Amino acid sequence: MSEPEAKPAKSRRRFLGVVGASGLATAAAVFSRSSPALAANYGCCNLQYPDGPRRVSYATCKTYGERYDWLCWRDSQHKSYCQCCEGKQNHVTVVSGAACWNR
Repeated sequence: MSEPEAKPAKSRRRFLGVVGASGLATAAAVFSRSSPALAANYGCCNLQYPDGPRRVSYATCKTYGERYDWLCWRDSQHKSYCQCCEGKQNHVTVVSGAACWNR
């Protein structure tokens, strides 16, 4: 009786490892930013428009009937937080606003 043919598991893993590594490198090249991460663009809000003419006060943003509001904590002790808002028209963000406080 002859032995079953050995499957090239090692070469398959090596191939998938190379493809995975190059895939990660490609994703980093495509999606990376030259500017700092947006997570800290205003407190902890990650606003779509952190500055410029589309950045409005939190109170103004709250006047938009269609909006997305959220709260985030700036520190692990929950002593500093921000209220964040994205005002929308026809489901498209047109303004961003936020206000941050310390407890």
